[in-house]
Amino acid sequence: MFSTDVIRRELFPVRKYTKKEGRAVFRELKKRARVHLSRAKHVILDATFIKAEYRAAAKRLAAEFNIEYKIVHVAALAMVVKQRITERFRKGDVSEAEWKHYLIFKKRFEPLTEKHITVNNSGTLTETKKQVDKYF
Repeated sequence: MFSTDVIRRELFPVRKYTKKEGRAVFRELKKRARVHLSRAKHVILDATFIKAEYRAAAKRLAAEFNIEYKIVHVAALAMVVKQRITERFRKGDVSEAEWKHYLIFKKRFEPLTEKHITVNNSGTLTETKKQVDKYF
């Protein structure tokens, strides 16, 4: 699994969450996924994919390696998201996204037009995993 949160930390000592920074993170995500896929392995890309062009690039990459491409849209109630973000900060999670970033990303999110499933992540991790397992 490749996470944009991890990649962002590796690429940028000081992170500003700009569009330019985001493009660089997604280029690196694609590069790492390509290397992994060239070794005949499946890959999970953990990212917000707010832009349709980033999703399209991931889909093209899957097609290049003749592998299945699936989107899992993870959604949760806003109050749950806010609580989890606060909790992550307390624990020192790899993600530095704050509530303000969530609001920006939510506003910029380009609607999903591709086939996908939506997983309700407002409950427990076990409940979320059960939903994902049904899809895979």
